[in-house]
Amino acid sequence: MRTKQILTTAIAAPLLILGLAACSSSTTTKKCSGNTCEVTVKTNGSAKTKIFKYDLRVSELKDDSVKVSYRGDSKTLKEGETATLGRVTVLVKDADPGEAELTVSR
Repeated sequence: MRTKQILTTAIAAPLLILGLAACSSSTTTKKCSGNTCEVTVKTNGSAKTKIFKYDLRVSELKDDSVKVSYRGDSKTLKEGETATLGRVTVLVKDADPGEAELTVSR
């Protein structure tokens, strides 16, 4: 009986990890020109990308709001809202569940 439990656990654990990885997939694209970057994030969890040498983290993508973190500052911004985080200004152009479009400038 014990061998069956170990075998079941050995098979189930990797499948669970693969399933969780699939649930938290993300895609981030960015296009920078001069002091401005256009960032599009698609995720059902959180995602990060380097902007001006530092990590920009995007999470909690909801209808009309998104949480943005940069250089130790973090704010939840509504669609159309602008905020200063660290030494950059972040504009949320569009926010939907699982997807957001941002403009980051310095």
